[in-house]
Amino acid sequence: DATCRGSLVSDTGGGIKIASGSTSYLVDLSGNGNNFELYGNPFMGYGTLKCDGTGDHMFRNSISYSGYYTYGIWMFLPDGSTASNGKVYLAESYRAAGGCWTTYSYITGGKALHQCYDNSGVGTESVQSTSQVNDGVWHYIVAVMDKDSGTLRMYFDGRLEDTEAGVFNDGNYSSLQVGGAIGCLGDTSITGHIGCFQMYDEALTDDQIYHNYNYHWESRYKWLSDTTIRNNTLKDFGSMTFT
Repeated sequence: DATCRGSLVSDTGGGIKIASGSTSYLVDLSGNGNNFELYGNPFMGYGTLKCDGTGDHMFRNSISYSGYYTYGIWMFLPDGSTASNGKVYLAESYRAAGGCWTTYSYITGGKALHQCYDNSGVGTESVQSTSQVNDGVWHYIVAVMDKDSGTLRMYFDGRLEDTEAGVFNDGNYSSLQVGGAIGCLGDTSITGHIGCFQMYDEALTDDQIYHNYNYHWESRYKWLSDTTIRNNTLKDFGSMTFT
């Protein structure tokens, strides 16, 4: 989880609109120093980042892993919305025109898809959720790459929904964009909210992923998914409903 530090553009009562650039950032509360810069003037409130489809994203340079990773992200997309289809919500890529990698996640048909490189020579492999993300409820989307088991896995709200076999032993020292991306992948971002984001240089187990989901759902995201809270304009931080 993270807390925000940055330049204020405006105050909507329940949240703040953050200035774009390196002076605005999310502070990593784990103590590991994985702070993210904020770009595109996103709204912040209730511990979430609102992306409006116009390049809002958070960025961290020089991530690294070798053979294993777990990316977990809480996400809210409006019920039935198609605005995020084809939009990237996680990418290992630089913010310049070049430097694209094959590891990224995006929304397709209201579902989450994650892809990465298969070292056997077949190119990329992908896993996709079978459940819809765009139903107006907060969801926990997790992608796991594990070289020991030779699997790429996709979890939705703590349960395994897709597995792909392959030769996954990449190590990367790229940059990471969350919520959207600019650069070689184009100017892309979801129209929705990003909540707690977690990254590990290890392959979490089924039990660990379910524990993460259950803990955060009960402590925060069940409450944020309640329609009374979600539609309460007195607690608005840039409109949860994207009308």
